[in-house]
Amino acid sequence: MLSLPVWSRALCAAIACGCYNPSPLEGLACSETDRCPGGQSCDAVFHQCVSSPLCRPPPIADAFDSKLPPCQTWGAQFGRAQVELQDGMLAITPLGDGQNSGGCQSSDPIAFEGDGIFVEVPQVLPPGHGFVLLSAQGGSNAPTLGVEDDRLTLRIPARSIASAPYDPVAMRWWRLRPDRAAGATIAEYAADGVHWKQLGIVDLEREPQINIQLIVGIDTVDPRPATAHLDRLDVCPMQR
Repeated sequence: MLSLPVWSRALCAAIACGCYNPSPLEGLACSETDRCPGGQSCDAVFHQCVSSPLCRPPPIADAFDSKLPPCQTWGAQFGRAQVELQDGMLAITPLGDGQNSGGCQSSDPIAFEGDGIFVEVPQVLPPGHGFVLLSAQGGSNAPTLGVEDDRLTLRIPARSIASAPYDPVAMRWWRLRPDRAAGATIAEYAADGVHWKQLGIVDLEREPQINIQLIVGIDTVDPRPATAHLDRLDVCPMQR
């Protein structure tokens, strides 16, 4: 999915300086056990053969395809919802007996800087079956980006900041990143994890450190609970 944008961007940037001539081309799909062409290695987050990592070395990166329990080694499970790994993704299912939530949360605070945090969300919960959230917990502001009842919403505990109808293709990737100039927090979405569009801005002083939370839950009894799928969590989006 990402090979064409990554290859195109790298090629255009290199043409400008006249020094990029990859042979063979980068972007082949791979896993940690696959062999990549000479001079390339498998990027652990994006699972592509590249000559250099697609993002800076992060303190947290999880493609949810290891043999470790969910959320390890960077965090831990919380809440009552069922959290497991399915088909190389994080699968979270709320219980059907009433208000409940659960997911993954980072064990230690991380610096909220650079290009922030992002996650791929292949599947949210259907309308009426709950919410899926990416949250940057660090203080009273705690910006959260997520989907409930077919709307993608940026909110803080006190209020909603911005909202738009949810498009599962155009909004497959979610990102929260600091605004370096204003000291605020920007919420964005993308179809490919590369070309980001802004949803809204939390125009309040951002926290210097945060704890990441991936949350799935519901506020009512649900006799037929649904499952959300999340993939490729990282604290360093691709180099721009």
